[in-house]
Amino acid sequence: MSKMYCFKCGSELGKGDMCTGCGVKVRVYKQVIRLSNSYYNMGIAKAKNRDLTGACELLNRSLKLYKRNTDARNALGLVYFEMGEAVQALTQWVISKNLQPDDNAADRYMAKLQSNPQRLNTINQSLKKYNVALTYAQNGDDDIAVIQLKKILNSNPNLIKGHLLLALIYMKKGSYERAKKPINKVLRIDTNNPLAKKYLAELKKTENAPVKIVKNSASQGGIRDYEMEQINREIKNGYDIVVPEKTEKFTYSNSHIFTVINILVGALIGIAATYFLFMPAKVKSINAKHNKEIIQVDTRIESLNSDVSALQAQVDSLTAERDSLSGQLTNAGTESSQVIADFDNLLAAMNTYNAKDYVTAAQCLRKIANKERSATFTSLYQSIQPDTYAQAAKAYYNTGIGQASTANSVEEYSEAIINITEIFKYDYASVDYVNATNVLGTTYEKRYDLALTQDVNAAAAYKQQSITDMNNLITGVLSVNPSIDSKAIENLNAHIASLTAK
Repeated sequence: MSKMYCFKCGSELGKGDMCTGCGVKVRVYKQVIRLSNSYYNMGIAKAKNRDLTGACELLNRSLKLYKRNTDARNALGLVYFEMGEAVQALTQWVISKNLQPDDNAADRYMAKLQSNPQRLNTINQSLKKYNVALTYAQNGDDDIAVIQLKKILNSNPNLIKGHLLLALIYMKKGSYERAKKPINKVLRIDTNNPLAKKYLAELKKTENAPVKIVKNSASQGGIRDYEMEQINREIKNGYDIVVPEKTEKFTYSNSHIFTVINILVGALIGIAATYFLFMPAKVKSINAKHNKEIIQVDTRIESLNSDVSALQAQVDSLTAERDSLSGQLTNAGTESSQVIADFDNLLAAMNTYNAKDYVTAAQCLRKIANKERSATFTSLYQSIQPDTYAQAAKAYYNTGIGQASTANSVEEYSEAIINITEIFKYDYASVDYVNATNVLGTTYEKRYDLALTQDVNAAAAYKQQSITDMNNLITGVLSVNPSIDSKAIENLNAHIASLTAK
């Protein structure tokens, strides 16, 4: 069984119902974690049997009970990836990495995925194209949607929702045998997919229903309905190509029909002539525009490559400088250790920044004691610090605000508070910090109200700590910024007064 840690002080929990570190009651907390682990184990069992839908449901239940269950979150990412949802998989692994920075299997999963950028880009493009195909289908352009979906599934064959949409379009068109192929593909990937089973049940109903064949009505003086005959052939033969039978020639006593035919033929010839006269100029115009766009893209790529090369040169220079200093600083003094630590933190920040892990990059930058160790050091620091801090603030904002809106336990409120508070360590002006202060104060109050129904002593401690933290945020961060929106401070003061009065 994995270790459990106190939600309040972080101490490792023993067998008792009280935390040995801070004395808070943890019996219910431990039960919740055990139940979360049970759902995780059941989800793993479902995944091994390729019941991916069932595994998703159980793993999500596990995370609803305990959002810090990184094992469940990593497994959910693997299940999403197996279903062709690479974006959702990466989302789960990034959250897992933020919750558990060290010794996390998510590092391995993300590294493996990111080691093949071309494959990752192909998957990403297939998901974007799926949305385009879905729009085509919703607008009634079924044929175009089918073409798009076949291309998508060729590059991302495990995309379950792509197979299901393709099957649905075939069913809509009456091509029931064709619909079976993508449905069976889904059931091979996810043996218990409810939509695939529903579609298959509908197909079985059509097999049992009588199929009406349109008879040749030529002998009765009518005209054969070739379209309906072709549909009926597809229903019976699926992917087979059916060549229509030869039919007897018809003669018409009414000579007006030939006049109509001549008019239609003339119209078609006129349209064809217009097409062949107009299209060359149109194609030339499109090609010219396309070539211009290609030149612009190539220029942009060259510029980006130049920037990357320049940045890499700076990194190489900094690495050499760090190695040189490491050899020169032979004494074990505090200053010497700090110099090397600053270089290491900047290099770590550069690596995580290039990997778009802005939160980790920002944390590394904040550990740097002296931002002006050398010209190269200062240049590198200043080149990434503004964007890193802005991106980190946005990440904490999105995570914290989202957690606050869905929290329903003391632990979840505490987690939201931690992430919202982190915003103000970075470039909080890059987000709606006024809203963040209001949500933060509201979350403090909600946590106190909920804690009061469970443990009066713990609630009192939460109350005092919340008031202290909000006062520190006002005096230590917001008040020292001359351009701060006063509404942010007003929000916190209002929540301090409200919490104090409770």
